[in-house]
Amino acid sequence: MGRTKPSLSLIGYAASGGRIPRLLCADLWHLRIVVAILGKGLSEAAFTTVFLYTTELYPTVVRQNGLGYTSFMSRLGVSVAPLILMLEDVWTPLPQIIICSVASVCGLVALLLPETLKERLPETIQDVE
Repeated sequence: MGRTKPSLSLIGYAASGGRIPRLLCADLWHLRIVVAILGKGLSEAAFTTVFLYTTELYPTVVRQNGLGYTSFMSRLGVSVAPLILMLEDVWTPLPQIIICSVASVCGLVALLLPETLKERLPETIQDVE
């Protein structure tokens, strides 16, 4: 099956999990909570899949630096995420629109990544080029 399709589907489901609770009426609060928790779980699964996939994309000689950079960018995103929630004062659905849009764009960008199933992993920078 590879890694591209599962990571893409997990990111897509996580983005959907963030949008769907807003579409459900307030009377179905039980269902809203279940869908929100499911979206959170799928986003964690997507992060884990992408983290494992990242180690396969970098050549051996720069894998540690590449993984450090990727980890830095993910921590930067986690640091900025609470600030996005402050946009709720501007327009109530704006934070969810931003977060779901970013997740959807990430899912589409994942389509551009090469498949690593049964492929020889790069060991040098020349292997990548």
